[in-house]
Amino acid sequence: MNLDGIKPSKILRILIWLVIIPSLIGDIFKVLHYPGSSLLMMFGTFIFAFFYLPLFAIESWKSKETRPSKISLIIQIIVLFIFAIGFLFKIQHWEGAGLFVIITNYLLSFLVMPFALYHLIKSGKINLIKTHNILLIIFFFSHTISALMNSGSGKIKIETALQQGINTEEAFRAASSRNKQLYTTLNTIKIKENTALLSKVNQLKKITDYSITHIKDLKSYLLVTIDKIPKSEADTLSSLYIVNSVNTDLTTTILIGNEYHTNTDKYSAYKLKSVINCFRDSLLKLVQEQNRVIIKEGLNLSTDNYVGYEGEPISWEMTNFNFMPLLHVFNTLTNIQYEIKNAEYQVLTDIINSDNTDLNTALFSQIADLNSKFDAVKKQEEITQLRSENKKGM
Repeated sequence: MNLDGIKPSKILRILIWLVIIPSLIGDIFKVLHYPGSSLLMMFGTFIFAFFYLPLFAIESWKSKETRPSKISLIIQIIVLFIFAIGFLFKIQHWEGAGLFVIITNYLLSFLVMPFALYHLIKSGKINLIKTHNILLIIFFFSHTISALMNSGSGKIKIETALQQGINTEEAFRAASSRNKQLYTTLNTIKIKENTALLSKVNQLKKITDYSITHIKDLKSYLLVTIDKIPKSEADTLSSLYIVNSVNTDLTTTILIGNEYHTNTDKYSAYKLKSVINCFRDSLLKLVQEQNRVIIKEGLNLSTDNYVGYEGEPISWEMTNFNFMPLLHVFNTLTNIQYEIKNAEYQVLTDIINSDNTDLNTALFSQIADLNSKFDAVKKQEEITQLRSENKKGM
């Protein structure tokens, strides 16, 4: 039977537009972060997988006279169905989407696209096969471009981000060690007799530990959800070993929400902002009144809105976490932990200075020693970073 004589049915031509139009519009909306993008792409993909492909198979089956051609058609339909379902899983962030993406990327690159291009070039008339191949090219090209552009929307330089993450983690550990030593020194000197001082120190440690633990749990939840690793491993994992480091969709869904629902639960950026604000406000109440303004200005824990290009306000949550890669989000959270530890140290030294007559002078020597050690660590990190940058430059 001559394939050139077979034309697509009216229903098939309608389905073609029902696939292409929502898919293209959805891709554009996705790139521009407009609401409704996921729904449009999901609709186009659903029509393609469950309506277009079955009807195409039925209409083209009658043109297949040989067994190899029928087998080829069946394989083609199966491959396309797998790709469509995989894309649907990816849009909806369902479990198993990563496996679908890996399989379909190989099938698309080495089987489907070469097949479609070959028949498009070979066919001379507008027939069923050529119409189908044109749809394939548009459909796959649009989704491929969308994937590339969406990965670029939160694009980061991996090597630079990894180095920044390592430096931030080292700084956080150094700050934590410094503060811990200072608390140990206070316990050694025995300040139990000074109940007012002891109350402030305990309160400071309590609010700091709560804030640090909340961010630690948030980081672990992101890794458990996105990288699919056990919580015990996620609690101690460095940014260097994050697998899905450029994932932007799931980080945004967890921290921000989507176009239909803003996330405000325990693991949202909204809740994180509340924890930071509560920590900062509680912290400043422990500071001597004459030093409150100075210490407040020195804290890097502002959650104020940012100003957009046209002067419009952009929330702190959206600026820091909306469509940001997992690695960037992880580094941002670690940096907040570091700034919390710095703030703790500033307030702790202020509390000590507020009642220095009752404390052993050795304590102030210890504080000076800790500052020197911390500055040395920071200086070494800066040297290491400069050497790394120089090496890359060479």
